[in-house]
Amino acid sequence: MSKNNSDSGKIIQEISLLYELSLSIGTSINVRENCISFLNTLMLRKNLGFVSIWIRNAFLTQIQDSAEVTLIYAYPEFKVKDTHLSINSPLFEALRTGEIVSVASSEAAFQDLVTEKGMDRGMFTIFPLNEIGVLKLYSVSREEPFSEREINQLRSVVSKFALSLAGCLSHDMLMREILERKKAESALRESEQRYRNLFNSARDAIFIMKDYRIVDCNPVTLAMFGCTRGQIIGKSPYRFSPELQPNGTKSRFLGERRALEALKEIPQLFEWLHCRWDGTPFCAEVALNKVSIAEEDYLQSVVRDISDRRRAEEERLEFEKGVQHAQKLESLGVLAGGIAHDFNNLLVGILGNADLALRGLSPSSSTHANIMQIEKAAMRASDLSRQMLAYSGKGKFIIEILNLNDIIEEMTYLLKTSISKNIILSYNLAEKLPPIRADISQISQIVMNLITNASEAIGEKSGIIKLTSGVMEFDGTGITEEYIKQGNPEGTYVFVKVTDTGCGMNKETIASMFDPFFTTKFFGRGLGLAAVIGIVRGHGGAIRVSSEPGKGSTIKIAFPAYWGPSDSAPGEFRDDNELIGRGTVLLVDDVETVLSVGKEMLETLGFSVLTATGGQEALDLFKEKRAEIVCVVLDLTMPQMDGKETCSKLREIDSTIPVIISSGYSKTHVEKQFIGSGISDFLSKPYRISDLLDKLSSVLNMENNPGQ
Repeated sequence: MSKNNSDSGKIIQEISLLYELSLSIGTSINVRENCISFLNTLMLRKNLGFVSIWIRNAFLTQIQDSAEVTLIYAYPEFKVKDTHLSINSPLFEALRTGEIVSVASSEAAFQDLVTEKGMDRGMFTIFPLNEIGVLKLYSVSREEPFSEREINQLRSVVSKFALSLAGCLSHDMLMREILERKKAESALRESEQRYRNLFNSARDAIFIMKDYRIVDCNPVTLAMFGCTRGQIIGKSPYRFSPELQPNGTKSRFLGERRALEALKEIPQLFEWLHCRWDGTPFCAEVALNKVSIAEEDYLQSVVRDISDRRRAEEERLEFEKGVQHAQKLESLGVLAGGIAHDFNNLLVGILGNADLALRGLSPSSSTHANIMQIEKAAMRASDLSRQMLAYSGKGKFIIEILNLNDIIEEMTYLLKTSISKNIILSYNLAEKLPPIRADISQISQIVMNLITNASEAIGEKSGIIKLTSGVMEFDGTGITEEYIKQGNPEGTYVFVKVTDTGCGMNKETIASMFDPFFTTKFFGRGLGLAAVIGIVRGHGGAIRVSSEPGKGSTIKIAFPAYWGPSDSAPGEFRDDNELIGRGTVLLVDDVETVLSVGKEMLETLGFSVLTATGGQEALDLFKEKRAEIVCVVLDLTMPQMDGKETCSKLREIDSTIPVIISSGYSKTHVEKQFIGSGISDFLSKPYRISDLLDKLSSVLNMENNPGQ
C-alpha cells in the first residue's frame, strides 16, 4: 500500500511538472522572454545549475555563417566562455543524430561537452530542438545522468518548446524582413528625393536621355543653353552641338560612339563644343553615364561650362611665358654680371699698367701714343663691362647731358667698319638738337646694334643704310599706338632713325625681334635688339618699327629732350705727383694681377703696401701690423670669406679704420650690401692711379695736407 502511494505521488509530480512546463511555453512571441519563461521553470523543478540554448546560424538571419551554432540564451551568463561554436563540435552530436545525450562527470564524454567555466563535476543533458539547435542542461548536484524515464518525460515538452522557439525565430525573421524592407523603401524614397534635390540644385547642367532624346533636365541646363523647357525636352543633344567638333569629327558620329560606350557601363568624361539656343558656341566638360530608372536604362549627361577655366588656362600660359621670359633675362643677367666682374679684374691689370707706364714716359716718347691707345681701348672695354652690369641689375647708367648728333659723329669711323663694303651709310642729322639725359656708352650701343642689324638684313648684296636724327613733339597720342612703350609723357623728343633696304620682316618676326635670344640668323650673336629695348626703356624712351618683307625696315628710337641745367661742371686740376702718401695701406684681393698693379700704384703714391689674397690672411696681417696700417682697400667678391664678412671683422678689431670697398659691380649694388656697416668709400674696377688717389685723399684727408 505504501509503495503504491509512493508511485502515485511520483506520477502526480511528473504530471504537475509537465503541466507547469507546458504552461510556461509560448508565453511570449519574443525569443528571449519565451526562453526565460520555460527555462526558469525547468531549472527550478529539476534543480539545474545552468541552462543554455544554441541555435544554428541558418535560422538567425543576422548571422551568415551556416557552419556555426550561436548561443542565444544562457543562465547564468557569467559561466559562458564562447558564444559561437562549430557545428562539428561534440556538443552538437544530438543535433546531428536527433538523439538525446545525458552524461555524468565520471564519463569520458563529459569533458567534450564542457564549454563553460567551472564545470568539472555533475551531469550534462543535451536535447535536440528539432533541427534548429540544442538545449543544454547542467546539474552540479547530480552524479548520474538523467534516467530514461526522466528523458522520456521531458522529450515531448522540450519538443513543444522547440516548436514554440521556432515560431519566435520565424516571427523575428519576418519582422526583420519587414523592417528591412521598410528601411529599404524609405532609403529609396530618401535617395530619390536627394537625387531630385541634387538634380535641381546642381551647379552643372544635367539632362537625362532615352534613345538619344532629352527626356528631363534641371534648371541649370535651361540657363546654360539659353532655352525653355519646352524647347529642349524631346530634342536630340546634337541640336545643341555644332556639326563638327574642333578635331574635325562630326558631332553626331562622335557623340553616338560615346553614348554606346556609356551604355556598356564604361563612364565617359570628355570635352565637348556645345552651342546655346542662339548658336553661340561654348566649351564644356561632359560626364556621360548609364543610369537605371524604374528598371529602364537611360543616359545621364552632366555638362560643365569650362569657358572661364579655358580663359584662366590661357592667362596661366601667358603668365608662364612671362615667367620664362623673366627667367631668361635673369639667367642672362647672372651670366653678364659674372663675366663683367671677372672682366673688370682683368681690366685693372691692363688699365693700371698702362696708367703707370704713361706716368714714366715723356709725351714726346714714341711709345706714348701706343700706350694711350691701350688705355683708351681699356676704357671702352670698361664701358662694355658697365653695360653688362646694367643688364644684370648690378650696374647703373651713368647719366650725362648729351647731344645725340655728337655721339653719332664720334662713332662714324666705327660704324663704317662694322658694315659690308657693298653698303652705303648715309647721314641726315638735324641741326641744333636739344640735349638728352643719357648714358653715352648705352646710346652708342643702341646705334651700333641698329646699324649692325640693318647691315645683316642687307647681307652681301648692295644696299643703303640711312641714319637720321631729328626732333618730334608728342601731344599724348601716337606714341602709345605706334611705339613700343606705354605712358610716355607729353613733350619734345629727340629721335634717331635707321632705315635699310634689306630683306624686311613679317609681322611674326616684328613681334619677336625684341625677345631675348631671338635671331633670324643661323647663329645668334649676343643680346642684339633685346639689349636695345632694355636700354631705351631705362631712358624713358620709345621704339617704333615699320617693315614689310622685301621692302626694308625702319627703326625709330625717341628719347625725351632735356631742358634743365647741365649736370657737369669742370673739376679742379690736381697734379697727382704733388700728393705723397704716408703710412701703410692693406690691399686685399684674390686676383694676383689686381694685387700686383694696385701695390705698384700705391707705392707710386708714396704708401707702404701690405697685400693679402683672402679675408683670413687680411685679418691676420691687420692684427699684426695694426699700428702701421692707415687704410684698407678691400675686394668685395672673394672665396671663403668675402669682403662683407672681412669688413665686419676688421671693424670688430678697430671700428675707426678707413675701409674702401673695391668691386667691378656698381656703387649702388655694393652700398645695398653694406647698409649700416659704415664703409669709408667705394672704388670701382677697373681704376687708374688718379681714381685710387681720389678715394685715398677723401678718406685720409690728404687733398690739402699732403702727407697727413
